[in-house]
Amino acid sequence: MEEKYDGVLLGMAQAMDGGIDQLLDVFFSFLRRKTDFFTGAVGDQARKMVLKKFEEHQAKAIADKAPPAKKETPRPAPGIAEVTDAEAAHIEASKKAPAPAPAP
Repeated sequence: MEEKYDGVLLGMAQAMDGGIDQLLDVFFSFLRRKTDFFTGAVGDQARKMVLKKFEEHQAKAIADKAPPAKKETPRPAPGIAEVTDAEAAHIEASKKAPAPAPAP
């Protein structure tokens, strides 16, 4: 549903020289003139509603901008594994092989 009105809102934003500030002004002017948003709310209810939605969308924006968490490749659990005679000989040979001499 978030994207349903993107075309209309984007068109409005592009038509305004005042940017986001003007877009917000137009939106709140509409609420003032055509609804009871400000006068029908009890106490600070309208302000709290606006701040709640602002904080929800701010958190989403921050989460969307965060780098994705790296997924670790699962490693096999350490333990005892059965190997063939050839694999065992290779393992033993690699243990006995001398380390290469450092380059001068």
